[in-house]
Amino acid sequence: MPDVSSLFGKDIIERTKYSVIVFLAGLLMSLPNLFSNPFAKVIAIAVPLVIIVQCMKIAAYELESMAVSKGWSLQSWYVIALGLMTLMGLVMALTLAVLDWRLYLVLLFGTFATDSFALLGGRLTRYIAAHIPGYEAHPMMKSSPSKTMEGLVTGVLLGWVFTYITLYSCVWWAHLSISPFTVIVVGFIPVIAVLGDIFESIVKRTYGVKDSGTCLGAHGGLLDRIDSICAVFAVVGVALLLIQ
Repeated sequence: MPDVSSLFGKDIIERTKYSVIVFLAGLLMSLPNLFSNPFAKVIAIAVPLVIIVQCMKIAAYELESMAVSKGWSLQSWYVIALGLMTLMGLVMALTLAVLDWRLYLVLLFGTFATDSFALLGGRLTRYIAAHIPGYEAHPMMKSSPSKTMEGLVTGVLLGWVFTYITLYSCVWWAHLSISPFTVIVVGFIPVIAVLGDIFESIVKRTYGVKDSGTCLGAHGGLLDRIDSICAVFAVVGVALLLIQ
């Protein structure tokens, strides 16, 4: 019987622990919506604010480390663009968590679902390729063979499913109406999540590094884990706030 341990990889426990931590941090960021007392609300806002500031500090360190590794040059605009995306994404995450926690959870869950199923789809593809003669995985780009077209399609399709389930669950539970524009914009979550991950990978390969940092030990840098989240909150969050 084929060994399926390679399907999940040795780091599955680390990935699970990280996902739980980020999920709990995401729920903490919705705390301000649970309090009506102004003083309690201010204290609740301070919790996600501390989380955001700490993430900004770590992200800035990782970005600077990459840029300094090869010196500032014309290529540095990659790091600058990634830094702006990260900063805007974290700020928009805090803003939406305070102003509209339901939308915040839709973006968070949709991104997590896309990332998780893209990872699982890619590993499933490589597992099948290793056990079925004649079948080969289709890498998205040469610099990152672990990212496959099969993983991309799996992540986007199942990401859509979970995004809309979360969206309509929030709408149904709160007895709210939803505009067609919101339905369309939210549909871009899986696509933006994948593009954010690809862009961060391109920046890393440009500077010749595998992980953006070591703050998460063997699991890689912080930017490796929040690239999709920051991309989604930056693009979708700004779009919705500008329209509304």
